[in-house]
Amino acid sequence: LPDKSIDILFFDQQGTKMHLDLERIRSFNLLSDQACVVGDNVLRPGAPQFMYWTCAGGPWDTQIVSLKEYKQEIVEDWMSISFFQPDSPKVGLPMVIPEEVEQLAHDTDGIRWQSVEQKVSEEQWDSHSQRMRKEFWDVGIRPDEVIPTQDAQGRSRVALRQRRSGRVEFPQG
Repeated sequence: LPDKSIDILFFDQQGTKMHLDLERIRSFNLLSDQACVVGDNVLRPGAPQFMYWTCAGGPWDTQIVSLKEYKQEIVEDWMSISFFQPDSPKVGLPMVIPEEVEQLAHDTDGIRWQSVEQKVSEEQWDSHSQRMRKEFWDVGIRPDEVIPTQDAQGRSRVALRQRRSGRVEFPQG
């Protein structure tokens, strides 16, 4: 691929690998100056290193959309929307993830593997999501949060805060 040829990335893989894939893509100079990276399931089961890098450590402007997990009415999950900031002083910094964030990653892999090998109840997932939310806050992962709304016709809307110019709206289902 040519330099700066990626405008949008969508990550929906093991959360504890997202940051490595993002950094590899960035190291090959593939991100355009306007690149947008969307991460799915970043709260449940979680993507602590990715969230730390895009919310606190790296050259990103990140917002999250708080959603209910598919077919689970009480379990919160997040999708992150991160815009690359090519003029940030953090652009040239190496990716450094604090030990407490690495420990959170270990914990998210634990429940992820548990869910593969046996049933994890909705209550366990909810407890995990709420714990992750608190732990994220404690380690400096504090993205702006957007809650979807419904218009008069029942369509979901997500209004992100302003980035550089204009308002960005993504219609939902």
